[in-house]
Amino acid sequence: GTTGTTGTTGTTGTTGPTGTTGTTTRSKTPPTTTTANAALTPPKTAARKTHPHEPCADERREECEHWACFGECLKNPKFMRKSCPCACEAAANEAAAEVDKRRVAFEDPAVASTATWKGVALGVDWTDVRGDRRAARVRIVLNRTDAPTATAAVLDAVRESACAPGKICGGAACHIHRVEPTYGLVQGNLKGLGKAGGKFGARTEGTRTWTRGTAGYIPGGDNLLIATSDHKEWDPSFTAFGEVVDEDMAVLDELLDLPTEPFEHPEFKTIMAMLKTKVRFTLEGAADV
Repeated sequence: GTTGTTGTTGTTGTTGPTGTTGTTTRSKTPPTTTTANAALTPPKTAARKTHPHEPCADERREECEHWACFGECLKNPKFMRKSCPCACEAAANEAAAEVDKRRVAFEDPAVASTATWKGVALGVDWTDVRGDRRAARVRIVLNRTDAPTATAAVLDAVRESACAPGKICGGAACHIHRVEPTYGLVQGNLKGLGKAGGKFGARTEGTRTWTRGTAGYIPGGDNLLIATSDHKEWDPSFTAFGEVVDEDMAVLDELLDLPTEPFEHPEFKTIMAMLKTKVRFTLEGAADV
């Protein structure tokens, strides 16, 4: 990701937004070369469902989806069938039929024009602190007048469907990787935001002040930023393009409680609270905002 800023130090020692997207939870070594490694011993239960209607999910979801998207289901079928059955099924379905770029899962499928979309919806999927699988929508009202270039980049990301429902290969490009309950932010990656341009530390457009619920991006990359507290000090540096629907802020407040681990930014020495497990989200157009 892009570099960050030191921001304002809070009581916990964490500081302002950064472009870092790193996390240490995923092994980058494919199972084809390390199946003898104890770290890759399949869990007793490879797939978990906490409700009969939930989608299939492997215990080691992030690793499994990464491997499946790089062809390991075909290269190393014995290991993958046992350890990552859900990811292999999803990857096969995705390869067989490309997700419709106009699909809007939370809306009427007949909606096919961005002109009807007043905003976008993040379909957030996570495991809460009790270990229960959760799914919810976070709707963002887009301000096309105040931030036309940034909102156009967001809508292009919807049309390009990299993070559409049903996609796992490439879908990891839409995730939340950092939460700061004391400082007040949720930060992640939304593939395509970087098309809005700009340089780090210089707001590209608009005049909206950053307050609780403001959504925007860090110029110079794909970093999505949502304020969970007021941050007027961000006004000169980060571009705001929308506002989270009030009732959906409860979802983001829940994410603030997820387990994190400290990460020191290598350049700015900022101590950030990075999620131990990234929270994936889908991206769709929304008319009900």
